[in-house]
Amino acid sequence: MWSHAYDIDSHDLIGVQQKIAQSIADDMYLGRGQSAADGGRARRFTSDPAAHDLYLRGMEALNASGAESFGKAAGFFQAAVDKDPNFAMAWLGLARAHDSMASELAPGVSYEQVGAEARRALDLDPSLAEAHETLAIIAWERDHDWASAEREFRLAVAGNGSASARSHAVYAFHLAERGRFAESHVNLRTAQDLSPLEVLPYINEAWVFFYEHRYDQAERVFKRILEIHPDDAMALEGLGHMKTMLGDCQAGGEYAAKLSQLWPKSALTQSVLWNLMVCQGDVVRARKLLDNAAPKISPFYAAASYAVLGDKEQAIAYLEQAVTKRDILATSMGVNPYLDRLHSDPRFAALERRVGLNPDAH
Repeated sequence: MWSHAYDIDSHDLIGVQQKIAQSIADDMYLGRGQSAADGGRARRFTSDPAAHDLYLRGMEALNASGAESFGKAAGFFQAAVDKDPNFAMAWLGLARAHDSMASELAPGVSYEQVGAEARRALDLDPSLAEAHETLAIIAWERDHDWASAEREFRLAVAGNGSASARSHAVYAFHLAERGRFAESHVNLRTAQDLSPLEVLPYINEAWVFFYEHRYDQAERVFKRILEIHPDDAMALEGLGHMKTMLGDCQAGGEYAAKLSQLWPKSALTQSVLWNLMVCQGDVVRARKLLDNAAPKISPFYAAASYAVLGDKEQAIAYLEQAVTKRDILATSMGVNPYLDRLHSDPRFAALERRVGLNPDAH
C-alpha cells in the first residue's frame, strides 16, 4: 500500500530525501493535516547542499561535547544560516551550540542571544518542538522561571509524532529537580521508547534515581549504559561519585582509574578523583586542594564539595554564590544528595525559595 517509485536526479539528493520523507509522513498521517504541496515543514530543511553539509558538520561537533567542540559547532551552524537564512534546523543548532557555550561561561555568548536564535527557528517552523525545549532550559536554569519553563516543555513534548526523545529526557530531569519523580519517570520511559539506543534518556534516568536516593537502581542503569558504551564518561562519573559517596572506595577507585586513563584532564575525572581522596580518608589534602580550586570552579560544585567535608558554613557561602550567579546547577539543590546535610539549615531553605523551589518538598 505504501510502496512508491521515484525518478531521482542524483544532483538533488536533499530534495529527494525531503520528497520521500514527506510522502512517508503523509501516508502514516503524521503530516498533521499538511501535504507536501503545503510546504508546511519545508523551512525546517534546506535545498542548499552546502548549507546541509555545514549543518551535519555542526551536529557532529555539537555531539562531541566540550567547550572547543561547541565553538566549532557554532561556527558551522552560523555558516549554514548565512547560506540559507530560512534553514530552521540550523538556527536551532546554533541556539543549542551557544547554549552549551554559555553554560561553560564562554565570552561573548549570552542567553538573550540563545533565546533569539531559538525563536528564529520557531518563526521558520512553528512545529519545531526542540526549539521550545531550548527556551524551556533558559527559563528553568537561568531565569528560575518555573512557570514559563513548564509551559515551554509542555509545548516541546506535546505530540509524540514530533517530540524528540531528548525533549522528554530533559523535561524529566527538570521534573526531578522539582521533586516530581513519578512524572519524571513517565517522561523517561517515553524518551526510551522513542529512541531506545540514545544514551541521554538512560543517563538522566540514572541521575534521577540518584536524586531519589535509589542508589541500587541508579547503579543498574549506569552499568547498562556501560554495557553498550564502555567508555561513556557520564556513566563512569556517575558510578565513581556514587560509590565514593557510599564509602565503597575500591569500586570508586576502579571507575576513577578508568576515567583517568580515558580523560586524564577532564573536570569529571578530577571531581571523581577528589571524592575518592575523601573516601580514602585523605581529608587534609582534599581540603587544601578544594580551598585552592573553589574560587575557580562552579560555585555549586564548591558548595557540594564543602558539604562532603562537613563544612556547612563554606558550603552555604558557595551555595549563595551559585544562586546569585545563576549557576545552572543551582536548581538541583533541593534533591542533590551531596547537600542533604544542609537541609536543616534555615539559610538553605531561604536559598531554595530564591530559585523558586518549595523548601517543604522534602
